Amino acid sequence: MSTTLSPLQSLLAYVQEATGLAPSTTVSLLVLIASIIYAVFSYVQHRAAPVPPPVPGPPEPIKIGEITLEELSQYSGSDPEKPILLAIRGKIYDVTRGKHFYGPGGPYEVFAGKEASRAFAKMSTDPKDAVADLTGLTYSEMETLRDWESSLQFKYDVVGTVQGSEASEWKGRGRKQGRKGLEW
Repeated sequence: MSTTLSPLQSLLAYVQEATGLAPSTTVSLLVLIASIIYAVFSYVQHRAAPVPPPVPGPPEPIKIGEITLEELSQYSGSDPEKPILLAIRGKIYDVTRGKHFYGPGGPYEVFAGKEASRAFAKMSTDPKDAVADLTGLTYSEMETLRDWESSLQFKYDVVGTVQGSEASEWKGRGRKQGRKGLEW
């Protein structure tokens, strides 16, 4: 009666005959060797894997200094190579991070490239209101403008001023009837 051995049993019998080790010790050594080979292969493969490039942060804000309204209009978002800028009360903000709001097709695109103090005060997206003129605004509208200005200062960098801007001077109708020339 001949007994046929499986390939694994044949290998174990051969290793035991060659080394004199018990089958359980032989299996343990084979598992250990296979684990070491796997660990070395994984380490080498991991080290050889290309390191992904670092994710770039937001670009440094530009500093444009004092510019004219005509120069400001060049930063409306129509040129993807230029930042999107807008101004409130003479301060120019880089709103490029909010391009989905202020860029082309955004709900506030009318403000981009303009000194839009009046539009912010009136909460208007009418292009005719996107001007610096604050004449005739109410106290409530000026408060709204200040809220917008605070919000923009918190979210965006001031990068310059509008040359000759008089938007910071308000000649409106004060809080109460008869009170005039309230300054901001």
